[in-house]
Amino acid sequence: VGFVVALVTVGTSAAVTLDALDKQVDARTALFASQQQSATLDAFLSAMKDAETGQRGFLLSGEEPYLAPFITARAQTGALLDRLATQATTPRQQGRLDELRRLSTEKLDEMEQTIELMRKGERDAALKIVRTDRGKELMDQLRMTADRMNLEQDAVVAALDAAFADARERTRRTAWGGALTLAVLVGAAAVVTL
Repeated sequence: VGFVVALVTVGTSAAVTLDALDKQVDARTALFASQQQSATLDAFLSAMKDAETGQRGFLLSGEEPYLAPFITARAQTGALLDRLATQATTPRQQGRLDELRRLSTEKLDEMEQTIELMRKGERDAALKIVRTDRGKELMDQLRMTADRMNLEQDAVVAALDAAFADARERTRRTAWGGALTLAVLVGAAAVVTL
């Protein structure tokens, strides 16, 4: 009987420990994914700001070299959004990603429109578009959507951390319970053999 109790105790302790290790791996994986997603979102927003910088420089100067940041950023945003598509972990984040795609397309199109007007010599028409503040509203919405994605990913990480903490506590209790059970069995065996 003592052997069976010892075997069950060791088996239970091992199962609970393996579960805690799985939870730890899940939490670390989610944390790494969250950090990657945050870095990609930061790079995406930085590219959008660079696009605005290029647009602004061109509208102020009329000189094509000022468009370099816009051209580079326009090329980068699609790749960054594609990378985010591989990092979004929930259906809600996929929805937010769709929103980022829509907003960034609108914003880049708005900037492209002002640039084309400036190239045609229609600076006043280009500035009129800028003064509608539609571009600023789009950038504010982009930032807000990115912030929401980060907050949602943080919540996923927090939930996994909580599950890991619970599993760690169960492991601790099981280990102490198992050690106590084994100590009692060893003590009982010692008394019986005397």
